[in-house]
Amino acid sequence: MDNPDKLEKIRKKAFDYGKKLTWPKTGKVYLDLFKKVQNKALPVQTEETSEIDLTLMPKFNLAHIYRLTDDVGIVQNALYGIPNLKHGYNLSDNSRAVLMTAMVYKQYKDPKVLDLLSKYLSYVHYMQNEDGSFHNGLSFDRTFQDEQGTEDSFGRTIWALGYLVKNKPFDSYKQVAKGLLNRSVDQFEQLNSLRGIATTVIGLIYFLQEFPEKEQLFHVLRQLTKKLTDAYEAHKEKNWEWFEDTMTYDNGILPLALFLSYEASEDEHVLKVARESTNFLTRVTFSGDYFAPVGNKGWYQKGGEISSYNQQSVEAMSMVQLFYHGYRVLKDRNYLSLLFKCYMWYLGNNTFHIPLYEHETGGCYDGLIYKGVNKNEGAESTISYLISHITVLQAHQLEYFNFK
Repeated sequence: MDNPDKLEKIRKKAFDYGKKLTWPKTGKVYLDLFKKVQNKALPVQTEETSEIDLTLMPKFNLAHIYRLTDDVGIVQNALYGIPNLKHGYNLSDNSRAVLMTAMVYKQYKDPKVLDLLSKYLSYVHYMQNEDGSFHNGLSFDRTFQDEQGTEDSFGRTIWALGYLVKNKPFDSYKQVAKGLLNRSVDQFEQLNSLRGIATTVIGLIYFLQEFPEKEQLFHVLRQLTKKLTDAYEAHKEKNWEWFEDTMTYDNGILPLALFLSYEASEDEHVLKVARESTNFLTRVTFSGDYFAPVGNKGWYQKGGEISSYNQQSVEAMSMVQLFYHGYRVLKDRNYLSLLFKCYMWYLGNNTFHIPLYEHETGGCYDGLIYKGVNKNEGAESTISYLISHITVLQAHQLEYFNFK
């Protein structure tokens, strides 16, 4: 400031530089850039169209989840769109809710979702026994309804905890989920239910992605995977490529677990079983151009007829997950098409051409029955829809980057 000549030189230099930053100059730079790229292919699908049409999807809506959730957790049943408190809560639904809210936060980064996640995780913590097992049912007056829940509810909980460890919003969630899962490890090798094994495998894989140094758990993972492939080999016959003599519920979970296990082990036999069982399940559950899951009113016994009723919402969710991870592993675009058809089951592309998703409430009907639909909007069906919705968005993003 004490040197006028030097100050003037600095002023002139700044003024000359500033002339390059005026809006007309900046605009010309952008126009030159546009001219360079206008004849180049944009990184979007041109020769091939997307297998997923996002314009058909409703706006993502958690209104019914908030309606079903109180200070304990999520109520398992509803009377139409009203929470049915008489049936209380269960571990399966609150664990699915942990998974769903963690997925929602990962997709949208909405901090309000963390209040829900905290409630559901707190419920899981409350239901754990000292030996690492879990109660399942809790009445509205907070009385345990069992000493120990089912292996299926156990496995769904491990899936949710493993996913949360890998996809934690903050470290505190990771630490709680890690502690709960570690306390349950001794229960893993005692599992006999194939679906409990499959969902435990899924959760364990997410956990090991975060803690690959846990070598002993890789051994457990191999043992659990072998139980699934052994069951497949024991029941497989000509025209029956499945893990049991009866195809029942949540069927997509079984090959889904094997696709994920293959990623961890690169065992070609595991991949072979995953592909064969997925192809068989697809042939069984697609009628023409729409998804028609095996109904729980009779199931599908080897050599018998496929039950058309009652079709449950959780079936579509497990299939959406199956085809998403199948696409991740194999890059087969046909899986994306099948994934979207399974999602569209909720919106009316089903046996009765009746939507199960309720736009007014944000809930999802419990399933298709012989009279049409079960219009109760419970936790399982609504969470299944929301997980499917998020998975479709993830699949669309993955498709974009794979195509690019």
